[in-house]
Amino acid sequence: MQGSQHLHLNQYGIYCFRYTFPKAFIETHPSQPKTILLSLKTRNKLLAVRRVQQLWLQTQRLIAAVGAIDGGSTLKEQSITSLLSAYRNKMADADPIEQEAVYWGQPQFRSVLDAIEEKLLLIDEHGFLSFLDKEEFSNLDEIYRRASDVQSSITEGQLDQHSNAAVAAKVPVGTSLNENALNNDNQPTTTNEAIKQGGKKLSEILNLYMENSDDEQNVEAKTKSKTQQHFEFLIDTVGDKQACQLTKADANSFMKALGERKVKRRGSFQPISTTTKNDYLASCKRVIEYAKDRLDEPLVNVFASSAFKFKQKKRGKGDIRKRVPFSSSELQRLFSQPTHTKGIFQHPYQYWIPLLGLYTGKRSNELCQLHVADVSKVDIGNGEMVWCVSINEDTDDKRLKTSREQQIPLHPHLIELGFSKFVELLNKSPYRRIDKNGYHRLFEGLSFSKVDGYQKNFSRWFNGNYELSNKGKMGFKQAVGIESDDLVRKDFHSFRHTCSTELKNAGVDDSVGYEITGHELGPMINKGAGAGYRHGPSLKQMYDAVCKLNFDEELKEVKPFFSVCNKKRLRPKVILKK
Repeated sequence: MQGSQHLHLNQYGIYCFRYTFPKAFIETHPSQPKTILLSLKTRNKLLAVRRVQQLWLQTQRLIAAVGAIDGGSTLKEQSITSLLSAYRNKMADADPIEQEAVYWGQPQFRSVLDAIEEKLLLIDEHGFLSFLDKEEFSNLDEIYRRASDVQSSITEGQLDQHSNAAVAAKVPVGTSLNENALNNDNQPTTTNEAIKQGGKKLSEILNLYMENSDDEQNVEAKTKSKTQQHFEFLIDTVGDKQACQLTKADANSFMKALGERKVKRRGSFQPISTTTKNDYLASCKRVIEYAKDRLDEPLVNVFASSAFKFKQKKRGKGDIRKRVPFSSSELQRLFSQPTHTKGIFQHPYQYWIPLLGLYTGKRSNELCQLHVADVSKVDIGNGEMVWCVSINEDTDDKRLKTSREQQIPLHPHLIELGFSKFVELLNKSPYRRIDKNGYHRLFEGLSFSKVDGYQKNFSRWFNGNYELSNKGKMGFKQAVGIESDDLVRKDFHSFRHTCSTELKNAGVDDSVGYEITGHELGPMINKGAGAGYRHGPSLKQMYDAVCKLNFDEELKEVKPFFSVCNKKRLRPKVILKK
């Protein structure tokens, strides 16, 4: 098909028209762009092929018109790009029947419209027009059949002319009229009356969720950002219709679009994973459920049905890859590198955070966001003072996944390696540094974002990512030969599994071990009449448990921090005073 070679799929799954002008045109019109890239405003390949063909034909007409080949008239005021963009907009906004007619070479698209005009009139007469798919007319025959059933019922005397539209509006598409026409107890929530009253559009309920869910439900910024992205893809797929008009057919179309969705990964476009597809569906369910509980509108959450879920492909015994602890040999490889034996690192966090993750089991951002004041000596009973780290949300730049604030005693080996001296040094001039936001943070070199907190730079250093891997760079764990496979994942979070497992192997009670790592005990323990009378383990119990962790063999190559790192390296280039 002529012009189809100019069809291009971008990284967001949107089809585009890409065209490079002939050399003769470029030489004659140097002010014009050499290449045009225009979005076709669709993820539907069939529709994109039709539009790209028309754009290609229009491009040939414009080239001829400006005299690039024939020496005719010249283009003075508007560029070809702007003309093609306007033509694209006209096509994209045109009636689907018009687009269909243009594609099949019928300039007078009205003749095509006339062929279905009789059906449309009957559909409108009996109140089914709001159910019609006006973008592609995919359910035209079904809606016409429903309207014909109503007309037949009127003819046979089962309905009168004045009530047929009301009855039609109460019967959902896809349901037999004979079962529901006279049954007032079986009515769908979506009615023409609700639509006429101006129900909120999908974009409006998304805005409602984005503006208020954080205050009402303590939703993390990262989760909100993903939810917004996922729900916007739903709007792109089915259109920004009123939420009360969302149907199961729309949900099916959305699932089909997810099945075709691709992202750029490792230099090529690859389908999104089943887990990601289900995340999209969960986000849509979350937003609609949020609006349903707060709006006085007849909303039906079509995504609440278990039918709208992608099945995971089995991988051995499990459904998906699972994170697992690091093995003893893997820990030895991690902690026998120059980072911990010769002090070859760019920032101190590269030395300390892996060690803190191993001995505390905390999440990466919980460690990356620490302030200097979060590490201090605490009396754990009977006057015994031990170093502890506070996991909290005392300042606006901190966030916790479970909102559980904790004091965690530090393992003596961390103190032996110089962690307490490192903290004390940062409290003294000239090593004390206040960042641009006024915070006295523990680790430099970690930039903040509302979505990822402080962990992004650290995660790239330790875990690596696809983009950096393509450029010959990899994460610290890959550099020492630790890779994930189809069955298991191994990344920084594996330290959390390692710590939890070793506490269990050392005979630490679950109630103490879970308090250290910040896990929940489970519904049977946390619920019940006596749950409110139970309190967590004491700092003394936690410290005794932490001391049972033994990684002496795995960390035998690690040198104390200040034996491999000169204090002068910790001096900030610019010291900001409060």
